Amino acid sequence: MKHKIALDICLTSSVALRVVPDLYNEYAIAAGLLDLDTHGVMGLALTAVDASFASPETKAALRTEISSYAATPAP
Repeated sequence: MKHKIALDICLTSSVALRVVPDLYNEYAIAAGLLDLDTHGVMGLALTAVDASFASPETKAALRTEISSYAATPAP
């Protein structure tokens, strides 16, 4: 986060093109490679939201959804 440079990638199109089976695997791979726990992965997702061109309302809704998901106990 030193330079605060976000990479612009489109995971949804990767799923649609069947390059990856789902987005969960991408976060699992990132977590393994970067040695991230749940909060670290949540940080990646929140940073992506903040760096997006989404409206402030959409960003707020996504941040709430991500935070709620992270607060849900694992099965």
